[in-house]
Amino acid sequence: MLKKGSSGSKMLSISLLEPIVFVGSSLEASPVLRGIVNIHTTQSYTLTRLYLKFNGVMKATYREVELKHKDHHKLVASERQFLYPAANTNGERSRTTKPLILEAGITRFAFEMPLPAGIPETMNGSQIGVHHNLTVCLDYRRPITTISQYMLPDQRLDLHDEVKREIILARMPDSGMLSGENQMPNIDSNKHFSNWCQYRITMEKKAVATGSQLPIKIEIAPTVEHLTLKHFFLQLIERRTITVIDALGRPQERTSHSVIFLHPPKDTTQQIIVPNTPIKGVWEGNCVYQIPNNDKVMTHSSQAYADFKVTHMLLVTIVVSVPHFKRRNMLQYFSSNSNNNNSRDSKTFSYQTPIDLVNGDVFQTWEMAKLPSYDNNPMTSEEIEKLTAHGLLSDSPPPTYEEAILYH
Repeated sequence: MLKKGSSGSKMLSISLLEPIVFVGSSLEASPVLRGIVNIHTTQSYTLTRLYLKFNGVMKATYREVELKHKDHHKLVASERQFLYPAANTNGERSRTTKPLILEAGITRFAFEMPLPAGIPETMNGSQIGVHHNLTVCLDYRRPITTISQYMLPDQRLDLHDEVKREIILARMPDSGMLSGENQMPNIDSNKHFSNWCQYRITMEKKAVATGSQLPIKIEIAPTVEHLTLKHFFLQLIERRTITVIDALGRPQERTSHSVIFLHPPKDTTQQIIVPNTPIKGVWEGNCVYQIPNNDKVMTHSSQAYADFKVTHMLLVTIVVSVPHFKRRNMLQYFSSNSNNNNSRDSKTFSYQTPIDLVNGDVFQTWEMAKLPSYDNNPMTSEEIEKLTAHGLLSDSPPPTYEEAILYH
C-alpha cells in the first residue's frame, strides 16, 4: 500500500532544458523532452521506483446538424519512461536492480524522453485545446533502521510522491531557416488586373506570430480616369476542422469559421493616408496591422493532424470610386449629362492568401534564431587590412571543389 503525496510536492521538482519544446514542420519528426528531476530530502530514504508519465489531451467543441454543441475529449499522447530502475532494451523496467539509498540533500536524475512523431502542438483556443503535462512519480520507503515502534502505521508504509508540470509544444514556421536559408518567405500577389486598375499587394512575412505586427504594402495603378481610393481593410478568416467518429465508426469532419477584422496599432505612425484626389500614375502605401493575441478571439494555425486542423486566410479588400458610366451599343463611355457629371460608383475587389499564424510564445525564440544580415559589415578598417594582408579577405570568389583538390 502506497501513501500518495500532493501534486505540489516539496520533495520533487522538474527542471527542463528547453522551456518550449519545438515541433518541426514535418509530422515525421519526433521531438525530445529533456530535463532533470530533482529529489530534495532531509533524511535518508530508500528509492524503489522513479518514472515519468507524459500525457497529451485534446478538448474540442463542435456543433452538430441539430445545432447542439458537443464536447470531444481524446488522449493524443501517452508515454512512460522509467528512470529507476533503469529500463532494459525492451523499454521495460528492470526487476533485478537493488533499491537505491537517497542520502539527505539533493539527488538529480537526468532524462531524455522521445515523444511520438506527429504529436499535436499546444493549442489554447476556445473551441480546440490541446494540453500536455509531465508527471514525475516517486516510490520510496524509510530504511528499516529508522522505523520505530512508536511511529504511526501510515509512517511505516511505502510512500509515494509526484509532481506535475505543464509542457508547451510549439510549431516552428514552415521555412528553410533550419537548412541555412536566412530569407523568410513573404507574400506577393504579383500584378493583378481589375476593370478599373492594376494592383499589387506584398507582405514581408508569410508566417506571423500572434500578438505581433504585420507590415503590408499596397500599390495601385489606375486604368480609368478620375479613380479615387476610398478605403481598404483586412480580415482574418479562421477555419477549424475537427474529425470525430460517428456511430458507425466512420470519420466525420466538423468545420466552423470565424472572421476577425484587423486594425493598425494605436501607437503606430505607419498609417496609410488615403488620398482625397484622383490617383495619377502609381500610388503606393505602407502600413502595419496588429495580429490579436487573445485565445478567446482566435488561435494560431496548426498542421493537419489526425484529429483537427486550424488554418487562416488573409483577405485584403480595396474599395475605389470611379465616375458613373452608361452602356450604349456595347460601348462604355462617361455620360455627358450635366446631372451625372458628379455621379460616381463604388467598386470593390479583394485578394485572398493563406497565412501561417504561429504561437506567440515562440516569437522571441524565432527572432533570435534568425541569422544576422550580411548587408552591413561589422568589421573595422584595421581588421579588414589585417585579413587582406594574410590573404583571408578577397573580392574574388573561393575556388571550386575541383580546383581546391587539383591545385592545393
